[in-house]
Amino acid sequence: MNIQKILLGTVVGGIVLTLAGFLIWGLGLESFIQSHTASYDGLAKSEDAAFPFIIISCLATALLMSLVFNRWANISTAKTGASAGAVIAILVGLSADAMVLG
Repeated sequence: MNIQKILLGTVVGGIVLTLAGFLIWGLGLESFIQSHTASYDGLAKSEDAAFPFIIISCLATALLMSLVFNRWANISTAKTGASAGAVIAILVGLSADAMVLG
């Protein structure tokens, strides 16, 4: 197991996941989310309070993918990593979102 590759994958993946999440949820779907969510005073965290947890979540997801790619899947190119990452991200996201919705 190559620790340097795992750490690099975690850092780069965490940055990519954070930026992609910001583009999708923060910019692309912001008005939709605001118009389709209930407002409960004092229930939601402020953006400043939530951001560290978002970073932790993105880094944990990137670490999971780095471990899977490096240790078990033997993925070594950017193309195969991106395609496998997309499949894993979609399935994990679907699973988590369906659980929250349920």
